[in-house]
Amino acid sequence: MTLAEVLQRAAVLPKEKQEELSDFVEFLLARADVKPALAEHTELDLRTPFFGMWADRPEMSDSTAYVQALRHNEWEGRRATD
Repeated sequence: MTLAEVLQRAAVLPKEKQEELSDFVEFLLARADVKPALAEHTELDLRTPFFGMWADRPEMSDSTAYVQALRHNEWEGRRATD
């Protein structure tokens, strides 16, 4: 059984059984002398094909101004139709 399947099954358990399951997992971790992965700091890998895809666009030289202009245009458009 995969971890996803375990989590899917655990999600339908009543709250008190979920707490029991959590206690059991903690017990197993203590017996195995394993530290939970959640306690470790892991870095998020943002290297995707899309990362930085707008870096060379001229409007991105000042991204704050670009977003403000988008918001201004959106709000002005809403006021005109109200």
